[in-house]
Amino acid sequence: MGKILIIGLVVLLFSSCSKTKISKPKKISNRNIKISTEMRNEQRVALIIGNNEYKGNLSKLSNPINDARAIRDILKTRGFEVMYIENTSEKAMKKSIKDFFRKIKNGGVGVFYFSGHGIEVDGENYLIPTDADIKEKSETESEAISLTKITNRMQNTNNRLNIIILDACRNSPFSRAMGSGGLSKIEPRGLFVSYSTEAGKTASDGRVGGNGLFTKHLINYMKVPGLNLTDMFKKTRESVFIESNEKQFP
Repeated sequence: MGKILIIGLVVLLFSSCSKTKISKPKKISNRNIKISTEMRNEQRVALIIGNNEYKGNLSKLSNPINDARAIRDILKTRGFEVMYIENTSEKAMKKSIKDFFRKIKNGGVGVFYFSGHGIEVDGENYLIPTDADIKEKSETESEAISLTKITNRMQNTNNRLNIIILDACRNSPFSRAMGSGGLSKIEPRGLFVSYSTEAGKTASDGRVGGNGLFTKHLINYMKVPGLNLTDMFKKTRESVFIESNEKQFP
């Protein structure tokens, strides 16, 4: 899967996230993916982050750690070297991201998964560590992690495939006046990016002790043998859309 194909997948992923009325997705057929011997032996590295215990004026979340641990365990069975952190501070989060970039620069497959609070400010997306102290919009850049910086670094690696999965549009941590109604759309080149819901919307955190709605279905389809990357996310989107009564559209 070269960069041209991956760009096509990103376009396909976002083309359905318009603000027009969304009809019920059609049933999607299963297609197998052919994997060469070289692809089976290539490096696979994942950074998984789950943040529940937010402090200050940030509301605590129920299930990001459950989600992150489930994704971690599945990727380990798929031969990934998994870097895992939870309830992490800004300093620890930045260090882990830096270590992740260093590991994926040698090629193969890189996966970045984040579950927790995310915020959009003036068109820029940020992932929020648990110790962030954000009272004003102007404080976001210094207290949170820029998603653009992550995507830019991943784009500049020599990997065959890089995947970013963001279950980071949970209940809004701030007032809507701060521009926090969910993450804004990004269209990076050479990456496969999946949001838990469409741009500007928030996603269900799920029942306490379970999983967020998006990751719950993603986990199920990750376990289906022979399901390729595109179909896995399409089927996840379809299931989330239906279970949410057409309110959440990854």
